[in-house]
Amino acid sequence: MTKLQEEDTKTIEIIYDQQLVDDIVYKGLAKKEVAGDLELYKEYHERRDAIYELEQEKRAKRFKELDNDFFNRLGYDVYVREVFDEYPDIEEIIEEVHVRRATTRQNEGSNVVDEGRKVIIRLYPELFIEGKEIRRVIRHELMHVSDMMNSKFEYNVNEEFSNSPMEDRLIRDRYRLFWDISVDILGRNRKSRTIYLKPRDYSLNFKIGFLRGFMDSDGHISNKKIQFSSASQRIMDKTMSFLLECGFIDMNYYFYEEKRKNRVGMYHIALNKSERMNFFRRVQPRNLRKLNAPAGI
Repeated sequence: MTKLQEEDTKTIEIIYDQQLVDDIVYKGLAKKEVAGDLELYKEYHERRDAIYELEQEKRAKRFKELDNDFFNRLGYDVYVREVFDEYPDIEEIIEEVHVRRATTRQNEGSNVVDEGRKVIIRLYPELFIEGKEIRRVIRHELMHVSDMMNSKFEYNVNEEFSNSPMEDRLIRDRYRLFWDISVDILGRNRKSRTIYLKPRDYSLNFKIGFLRGFMDSDGHISNKKIQFSSASQRIMDKTMSFLLECGFIDMNYYFYEEKRKNRVGMYHIALNKSERMNFFRRVQPRNLRKLNAPAGI
């Protein structure tokens, strides 16, 4: 792994997974070759070829040093360092940042370990090569980290939502979406982790973003009503609370017991027709193509 140090009163160690470094350097130099910028490309391969002339037991260390050197010279080391400077609350607490390779964009993510002393971020190598989106994605992840390290957020990675693994996975996926949307509403991009919304003073923007995300992913709108549905009473209690706090009054909250053996019962909140225009004006659901799909399916 290559270690990059922040020049600040508190030194944060940024450690890149060597497989990620190797992949980025290879792809970055290939891009330069295609563009006709051959100076670094030629130097890298000349130095790499020279390493093969060394004794075999010395090669691995020299290859690692070579890739780390070109990772820095190509400018790929600046992205994480620059974005971390925007989050002094995180910098004051953590000691190490481990940047690892995500195999796909869907596998990008972040986590906090070692009692908040270490942050792990998984990034897709192509983000470094393209350079356009990477700062947004890193900010995306650091907002998750900031939430996880905030005691008021009460993040609990071991929280269980259901005795059924399949249902637990569905609930976590929905929370993951709501968390993403709430951050986008705040104007800060980020990605995914799981949360449990415990009692606290959520902002109005958070509540509206939560309702919009719920409706966009699993909602149902017809000419007569607007409906939210979930198998989790915990989610639905929070949704009902948010609806009331956002000024929606004409609605019904009920449980439908599923009689089919392969299905679970569902909680439903149905806003009546009188709330339709108010809902569109305040919440502004975005996924209009799904408005007539049955909720909870």
